[in-house]
Amino acid sequence: MGFGIQTKNQTIHRRLIVLLSALMLILLAITPVWAADSSTSGSDKIIDGYGNTASIPQSVNTIVVIQGACNVPSLLCALGIGDKLIQGLCFKTPLQIKLQPDYAKIDPLQVQNGEANVEDLVKQNADIVFGWTNIKNGQAIRDAGVNLFIVNLDSFDEMVETIKSIAKITGTEKKGDELLQTLNETIQMIDSKVSTVSQDKKKKVLLLTKSDPITVMGADTFNRGLIEKAGGICVTDNMPGYFLETDMEQILKMDPDIILVSATGGNSYNDIMNSTAWDSVRAKKEGHIYQVPTGVFYWDKPGSENNLFLLWEANKFYPDLVSVDTLKSEAQKFYKKFFNYDLSDEDFNSMINPVKKAKTT
Repeated sequence: MGFGIQTKNQTIHRRLIVLLSALMLILLAITPVWAADSSTSGSDKIIDGYGNTASIPQSVNTIVVIQGACNVPSLLCALGIGDKLIQGLCFKTPLQIKLQPDYAKIDPLQVQNGEANVEDLVKQNADIVFGWTNIKNGQAIRDAGVNLFIVNLDSFDEMVETIKSIAKITGTEKKGDELLQTLNETIQMIDSKVSTVSQDKKKKVLLLTKSDPITVMGADTFNRGLIEKAGGICVTDNMPGYFLETDMEQILKMDPDIILVSATGGNSYNDIMNSTAWDSVRAKKEGHIYQVPTGVFYWDKPGSENNLFLLWEANKFYPDLVSVDTLKSEAQKFYKKFFNYDLSDEDFNSMINPVKKAKTT
């Protein structure tokens, strides 16, 4: 009888061991998953395009933009948090002020010799400060305890990543995804219309930022990508750099089919149209020099309205394939969705036929 009791106890003991072993295996199997989640989802840091670390605040109530990162305020508006900006508006456009009246009172945060005023930034005590690559004293700003994120806008892909980062930092990832989805859908729409254009029929395009001295956008820019995505050929694709000074001899060699004059080009459009020096350039001879529109921000700058700039470009390059009506319809849907603004026909016509320059501060 004693032997029988011992066997029963041993059986129970073995079953307990098997059960405990199984539980341990289950725990070992799921523990790495828990560890991976805790190491990523709880992260409050983000790396900018230049390898610097910034913090992701638990909530963002105040934002400062250093002069140079001038596209950020328009993105904040599109993300629904324009009211969080307390300083740093480099440019003011009529539509921007109409949609975000508080912007009329916001001044730029100036940069002197490439350096922002650290003391001013500390006093602002903003949850996040956005700067551009022109900031030479970025490390000194961080050392003072300022939460600084440098935006990277050198190419189309980097612009997309910057929008994702701004949305993540400000807790507006859903809206950021919607903005980028709209941009991607626009690219697909344009491609479906202009992909039939053969290489030898593609328009050669020059984006000019200033007429005196003649300054053009080089190959290492976000704008080159937009020209190509709209179905054109950037005539400066073999000219490395960003803002490049050139001369009429080079312009005549490029002989672009179309010249786009930047929305920040001042009187450059009128200067070109009134100058006989440009009369031999194909784009002027054939009547294809256009002033880039201005909306919430300048359409040819990295910002929230790049989908509209792409459509506008495609219409100028291939009006038989991409109509003005398509541009207007998409613009009206866009401003309603992201700015809750009903764009009138008058608004649209003024926008794509600019006659007044936006105020620069």
